[in-house]
Amino acid sequence: MFYFLLLASATGLGVGWWQDRKEVEWGRGLVMASTGLLVVLALWSLFMRGPEEASVARRMGRSSITYAGVAGEKLGRHLASKHEGATALVILPLPHRLSDLENIALIAGLKQGLEGAIEVADWHQLPLPTPYRKAGAEITATTLSKTPVDGLFTAKYFDELVARYAGRCDLVISLAALPIQGAIDMRLWDLAQRPRVAVFSDNRSRLKLLLEAGKIDIAVFPKEKAHMGVGPVSADLDEAFGRRYELHAR
Repeated sequence: MFYFLLLASATGLGVGWWQDRKEVEWGRGLVMASTGLLVVLALWSLFMRGPEEASVARRMGRSSITYAGVAGEKLGRHLASKHEGATALVILPLPHRLSDLENIALIAGLKQGLEGAIEVADWHQLPLPTPYRKAGAEITATTLSKTPVDGLFTAKYFDELVARYAGRCDLVISLAALPIQGAIDMRLWDLAQRPRVAVFSDNRSRLKLLLEAGKIDIAVFPKEKAHMGVGPVSADLDEAFGRRYELHAR
């Protein structure tokens, strides 16, 4: 019933707005009635939904954080087993693609997986948009979702960052995926002695072309039919990882 009323009020708002623009008498009344219903539904959703629904939402949030840690640890362990003794540049995740706690879990999992096998030369934080560079500015996933962070993470920036560590790092681990535009044409791929590139992405489609072209060495991303339930996360790393993610290596 809740979702039916939500759909009805949203439809009413759209129809009313359109009719009001055409100066139909009942258009404004429909807009006001639909807006009132939306406000009531929003308040009900915030304060009156049952404890069972709230509990499911909380458990889904907790499991997403746990699975982010699982993805980081699996990637770290794979790299540790295949590239022991390597020195890595780690690019930290963009703050708005996952929640703050998921990002923390992802990084902690990677650290645990790499421990003792791979040295990290730098945990590189991508540049923040101007409004969030000020001391004391609150930086959260919500606020950053409204700012052009991706616009700062360009193919040119990625190439220059990797060049800065030329000769010092033989492995680049990007928890921020790759730049949305121009990634396939980066100079990185044509370097005579290019570092191995490992990527974690929350969006498999962005990596598809690069994987098919053989550019990325290791990639972790969500499965097409990932398990999104609220049950307990398996204590077995491989089993837990396999429920939500895929790892591709060439």
